[in-house]
Amino acid sequence: MDIDSIDAALPTKGSSLNVIDDGRKDTKNVMGVAIPFVDLGGNSGMKEGRTDEERQAGLEWWGANKGKAPKEVVFMYPWDRGGGGAGGAVYVTAGDLERLEPGKLLSDSLVMFGIKLALTAVNKRNKRVFESVHVFSNFFYNKLKTEGYGKVKKWTKGVDIFTKDVLLIPVNEGKHWFLALIVDPGRSVEIDDCERTSKDSSMQTRTLIITLDSVGYCHNALWDRLGEYLLDEAREKRGCEVVKPAGKCDLKVAWQMNGWDCGLYVIHFTEMILSNMKYYKDMMRKATEDTDAPQWEMWKVQEVLGLREKLIQEASRAGRGYEAWRSERGDIAGDWNGEQDVEVIETE
Repeated sequence: MDIDSIDAALPTKGSSLNVIDDGRKDTKNVMGVAIPFVDLGGNSGMKEGRTDEERQAGLEWWGANKGKAPKEVVFMYPWDRGGGGAGGAVYVTAGDLERLEPGKLLSDSLVMFGIKLALTAVNKRNKRVFESVHVFSNFFYNKLKTEGYGKVKKWTKGVDIFTKDVLLIPVNEGKHWFLALIVDPGRSVEIDDCERTSKDSSMQTRTLIITLDSVGYCHNALWDRLGEYLLDEAREKRGCEVVKPAGKCDLKVAWQMNGWDCGLYVIHFTEMILSNMKYYKDMMRKATEDTDAPQWEMWKVQEVLGLREKLIQEASRAGRGYEAWRSERGDIAGDWNGEQDVEVIETE
């Protein structure tokens, strides 16, 4: 089946989709793997801005590179170590690329690659928004949970988190990905007088700690731990006490119909927030007034259906860009020691 016949068979926006299966109408077989071809428009529409030939070439690049030795580095992103947003580069291996097959969990590297793509895009589009957000490493929360604040306090060296609009924290617990956010962290400290206690306890005026979980798990322990983190960070970096407790909310975004797409939702939620920061901040605050109301439409969760191909196509583009960059610089194999197969964005 060629791309034209695949696109002709695609469902229209708002229509139902088949469950992923070999031979279904909205897939293309690439080296024995059924890849969904979904064009729903919005952030994840693949056909817009990319020709059929380019799509085909991207799939072929992916098919060739995912078959290499699992630990072989295929590319790093950003290869120039500038403009990627959340610290250093992420290394993507052949084993990571294989995890873009339907039915497989995304690796740490793929999730951070997707997040860095979103950061790079917003950095080019809107520098103010880029500078108003801080994205933590996917290792941050587990390090905080297991070893305490002392092990992560240097991870924000040179960054005042209390001046940011949103802190984004990708979390992987028990092989399940979800996204934690701290909205308006500066509201949790009294900037002018660190000893003065605010009497305003409204959810609309407080810092919010929010979780977006595609299967709907509750994360009470995380809420408490991040609240303690804000207190420790204010003491360490500002010499202040956090005097207004953060509001906590688990938004109803559960949509995931399988056990492996959770990492895609983390990337998608990040893309949505960065695409329209003011809108999503306002909507998240309104959502705290009715925590039982579903938030599916607001977050355009149907667009996740096209995200695996999006990552394949972007990996193809990044891989080719990386190779061109290497050619210009000469052999840079020494930049990677062969042992690290995921990114470490912040260090102690």
